[in-house]
Amino acid sequence: MRMANWGRIKFVAGLIACSIFLPEINAFGQPERAPIHLPASLGVRYAGKPVRYRDLTLLDRHESEKQLNKVWTAYRNKASAALRTRWGSYMLGPMRATYQPGPRKALRRIVLGAYRVGLNGAFYSFLHAKIIAAFCAKCSPKLGFYSQSQSVKKYLTAEAVCQQRQNDLFASCALGGVSGAAFASMYKRIFPRLPAEVPSAAYPCLRTGGFLYVLMDRCFPHLKGAKIAPWFAEEASPAQGLMTRPMVAAFRPEEPHLRRLIIRENGISNSVLIMHCSADDAAIAGKLVDACLRKSDKLSRTRFPRAILTMRLLGSPTVILPGHGNCRYYSRITGIPMGNITPLKLLPVRKQPGDFIYIYQKNPSLTPHAEKIYFTNKPGFPLFTSGAVAIMLPIVRGVLRKVEVRSKFLRLPSATKLLYGSLPTAWGGGNTEYLGTPLPPLIPPPGLIPKP
Repeated sequence: MRMANWGRIKFVAGLIACSIFLPEINAFGQPERAPIHLPASLGVRYAGKPVRYRDLTLLDRHESEKQLNKVWTAYRNKASAALRTRWGSYMLGPMRATYQPGPRKALRRIVLGAYRVGLNGAFYSFLHAKIIAAFCAKCSPKLGFYSQSQSVKKYLTAEAVCQQRQNDLFASCALGGVSGAAFASMYKRIFPRLPAEVPSAAYPCLRTGGFLYVLMDRCFPHLKGAKIAPWFAEEASPAQGLMTRPMVAAFRPEEPHLRRLIIRENGISNSVLIMHCSADDAAIAGKLVDACLRKSDKLSRTRFPRAILTMRLLGSPTVILPGHGNCRYYSRITGIPMGNITPLKLLPVRKQPGDFIYIYQKNPSLTPHAEKIYFTNKPGFPLFTSGAVAIMLPIVRGVLRKVEVRSKFLRLPSATKLLYGSLPTAWGGGNTEYLGTPLPPLIPPPGLIPKP
């Protein structure tokens, strides 16, 4: 009996030991002290051609491995500093996604995991660029020509130079553990036109997220020689701010259909809430409501109160309350998809047995004020967004059909995620300066900016 208990103790102790030491083995089955090795290939092809590390980060695999090992070595004796990072608070370059390592993750796995987050972000930017290029080729050759012009390249290069200088500064200060005063002095020397409060505001981020700044600087440079990082070129490109007018022209033939769709989803329909009754009684109540309607799809001010009073006098527990709402509201309270919300039909209220919605107005309507808002052809308004989705979704799916992912190192995003990251934005104009440094003027071609 004692021997059996001793066997159980050894088994449990073995499990505990595994839970402690298994995290020290990295994703590729190598021990914690072995150098970091990346897969020889990303396992991704686009339009039949392989996508390489340098296509996403400017660095080939060997350069990326070298830089990753430098970061790992620099932090190997102070792993706790990396674990103090507030991962979800930083949006550095392609490292947009959140990454939160487990409490027992070894530093080697943290470095590799954070790198994969950045690499996936660069991959998403790669796909965004393909989507925008496909839109430009289909709807606005002039926009595609402008996006590749020398003026745009000079502007992006000047901004990338400033960003690279800042990243170099942050990385060197994070590794050197400089004081706040020294950091402010170095920041001011590189960017003399910056206000004095900028370095003091940036220093806390450097202390808590220094590891990410170092990884960003080493593995995702903004510049390499005269080349701009593809992810930065897509991120800072003015193309999405110039798509408004071509987009409106592209969805103009579909505008009547889009208007009907918007009215259906957002237009107000009169309804009643039928409470405390069975499905059979609710059906009778629905017929009662129909009998109280006028030709204008409104409840009669005399018939409806009389019918409700009669129900009460007869001792019916059913309560009928008039109200109104749009398709989105009805879908939310019933759990029924918007496409299945129909008038003159009993719609059971979610998680409230005996309660039903009955929409008696057949055709929803918008107020004149709502029409001015919903049917504005500018980014952020329903008509523009619906039109952009109608145009862009087939383009997004076409780009995704060209992608083959044969490895788990990169993840293929969904069409929805790519779609809403590729929709046009309002033209904000080119910045006149960045980090206090003057930038070349960025003037859009005539005819591509909608008039206010």
